[in-house]
Amino acid sequence: MAYPSEASRRPQGYYELSRTLTYSAIAVIPLLVLYEVGAWWLNYGSPSGLRNAADVTLKEPFLLLGPYGRDIFVALVLAGIWAIYQFETKPRKVRVVRPYLLLMLAESAIYATLFGGVINFLMAKLLAVPFLAPGLGSLDLPSRFVLSLGAGLYEELVFRVMLVSALFLLLHHVGKHGRNPAYVAAALLGAVIFSAYHYIGPMGDAFTLHSFLFRFLAGLILNVLYLLRGFGIAAYTHAFYDLLVTIVWTP
Repeated sequence: MAYPSEASRRPQGYYELSRTLTYSAIAVIPLLVLYEVGAWWLNYGSPSGLRNAADVTLKEPFLLLGPYGRDIFVALVLAGIWAIYQFETKPRKVRVVRPYLLLMLAESAIYATLFGGVINFLMAKLLAVPFLAPGLGSLDLPSRFVLSLGAGLYEELVFRVMLVSALFLLLHHVGKHGRNPAYVAAALLGAVIFSAYHYIGPMGDAFTLHSFLFRFLAGLILNVLYLLRGFGIAAYTHAFYDLLVTIVWTP
């Protein structure tokens, strides 16, 4: 999202540069390619089949446009990257330091490793219950890998970039709340919506307080991470965490 407090000055150093839309766009390109190619391979080129739910939600309207619906979506993604270049990279003279992109991956991997431990600790304190992992254990290894990447990319795009940013803008500019209260309220409300989303529709999970709180805390931590560190790091943290849980920590 945009960071109004930074105005239009040129970002300097790893912390500021890694938060920019420019770095997020560059960083998530491999995530996008790996997921889309992997999903195409898993589903033998079919536009439907085994895909991340947020991905399906985003692309379903475009599939109504016919066989070129997916191409239209990809064209919009490319247009978004072009817009970032035109309205941020060039005007603010954002320089691309390649080692910083690797540092973003390393930072995300650290957050992903700590992520489960933090939620497990909080859940134990709140409900004295064991750790809850995403329910992908019944799938084969390639499916777990692809869906973990898709969760990192598309769930962060939908629930952080689109939802939390929209909530902040609504609360701050329309509701006239201060910037910090609007950020806090957007993070909390966004986490509630993120958790509730998993129980909607015929493919939704059965509601339990345990799973709702788990997803609320996960969403809240990712919301805070997105607001502080940007979309790229939030996306890779989510993807790396799901990879750890579903491939490394799942028997």
